[in-house]
Amino acid sequence: MVNNALLSMMENAWKWKIAAKKNPECQGDEVCTAKADVLFAIDGSGSLKEEGFEVLKNFAASLAKKYRAKSRGLKRVNGSKKGEKKGKKDTTKLVQTGVIQFGQGALSTVQEGGKNVTAIAAAVEVSHLTFKKKETIKAIKGLTWLRGFTNMAQAFLQADSSFFNWGRPSAQSTLIVISDGKPSFVFQTAAEVKKLREKGVRVVMVVVKNAIDKETEGHLREWASMPRSTNFIHINGLKSLKRYKRYWVNRVVTHSCGKLVSKKAEKARKKQIQKLKSISDKIKI
Repeated sequence: MVNNALLSMMENAWKWKIAAKKNPECQGDEVCTAKADVLFAIDGSGSLKEEGFEVLKNFAASLAKKYRAKSRGLKRVNGSKKGEKKGKKDTTKLVQTGVIQFGQGALSTVQEGGKNVTAIAAAVEVSHLTFKKKETIKAIKGLTWLRGFTNMAQAFLQADSSFFNWGRPSAQSTLIVISDGKPSFVFQTAAEVKKLREKGVRVVMVVVKNAIDKETEGHLREWASMPRSTNFIHINGLKSLKRYKRYWVNRVVTHSCGKLVSKKAEKARKKQIQKLKSISDKIKI
């Protein structure tokens, strides 16, 4: 029996390879070099199962590697910033990354104003926004399967706090939600998404599921920022994510970042500049 989802996945991968050959700027090894604060909100709910959570976690760790913390530009020449010496290497700070985990959803009763109130377990800021990318990756690799329900609303609530405490006013705040599931409280989640987006936060929804019912897909797509064709990414299940991880990592980083650079193109550019410099030096002699 033909698996339509697999055929679609293979077709997308083939189109990506063709695009990379036709467009020298699309190499499949792009990294994000925008000035941005990026939070990864990772689902650890029970519906994933432990093996599925490991796939999601490995994907998130590989994705985090694609966001460059500092510029690796060439040395500055004439026209450099005021007060900087000629020849000083450009080390502009670019992307901060951080980690939130949700999926520990559970209900508890607490006292509030002398009354018993039902409370939902909060999402956790595992690693705050930082330029130390290795810390972000280590934090992701250290995550454990939480087994609760999908308390996605709490992830948006925590993201709001994280951006407020650690974000930069001059940087684009981006929240990348990676989940397999259906949020437990749709109305509450929608309200938290609205608050976050009104503050200028870009929301990227990465949904890992073989098939999503129309109602759930409608909600998840609506919560993604505009344009939704860019900020809503549907991955056809955990098997597809595991097998084509490199493709999906590149897909998410190119959709979530406003400024990209190819490592291959970057190396070729540096070699070309060195070659031209060498020729220039010989002419001077």
